[in-house]
Amino acid sequence: MTETKNRVPIRWQLLVFGWLLAGLLAFNTLGALWEYVDQTQASNGRMLKTGFAACEASIFIWIFWHVFRRWIWTRVWCLIAATIMGIFLVVHSSAVTKYTAQKKESTQAVTALASGLATITESASKGAIASAGQIAEKQRRGGAPNSARATVREASRAAAQVATQNGKTLADAAMKTEQQAKNSTFLSADYLNGKMFAVVFTVLLILSFITFCVFEAGKAEEDDDHDGIPNFADFDSQFYNAKRAEKWWAARGQQAPHLKKDSGDTEPVKP
Repeated sequence: MTETKNRVPIRWQLLVFGWLLAGLLAFNTLGALWEYVDQTQASNGRMLKTGFAACEASIFIWIFWHVFRRWIWTRVWCLIAATIMGIFLVVHSSAVTKYTAQKKESTQAVTALASGLATITESASKGAIASAGQIAEKQRRGGAPNSARATVREASRAAAQVATQNGKTLADAAMKTEQQAKNSTFLSADYLNGKMFAVVFTVLLILSFITFCVFEAGKAEEDDDHDGIPNFADFDSQFYNAKRAEKWWAARGQQAPHLKKDSGDTEPVKP
């Protein structure tokens, strides 16, 4: 019984696997980063979202090049670049998710505290003013209108002090919860609220620049016409290198194309 050969080339298997991981990464990170951009209410929000999408798209492209480029160092670098960008996006999406959740909890806590303090202030003020009113009425009936007015003023002053104290308590609580939100993530709030966007896009540009440099360095190693012969050994290529071609063809038991041409022989059989 003969074994069934795998009909799906390993390259396509790697591509599908890599793109599947990249897709899951995009679902995990883009939503969090885009939501954070909306919360910042930046005037260039759409451009920031497009920039994050470009970071995700670059991972798909690097994976494709890693699978299909011929030169080993191009493939290695594309894998490294895709990994760096993926880790970068995961770290920042996790940070903004934590920061956003903590900030939402802090806002809810401050809102609940404000509501409670407002109820307490209102009840205390009404009670103090009502009690002072009763006392002042008795003082007026007893022939002491000045004392009655003083009693009312004192009650109003006390109510104002309660309101002031509660307002200070609320402000302190808001400041404390805001500071807790800032300290809740491993990346600072100042970084997340501004520098993060510049850093992420700068890293993308640097990785892209290095990628193009690697591509330039490896042009002779590629196979532009997909005939199985690298450019440096392909006589029709502008990157043809006679010395390297002789070694490459000799390792396959044939003469290099320029030697065949000089001797009048036919072109070597392509591997």
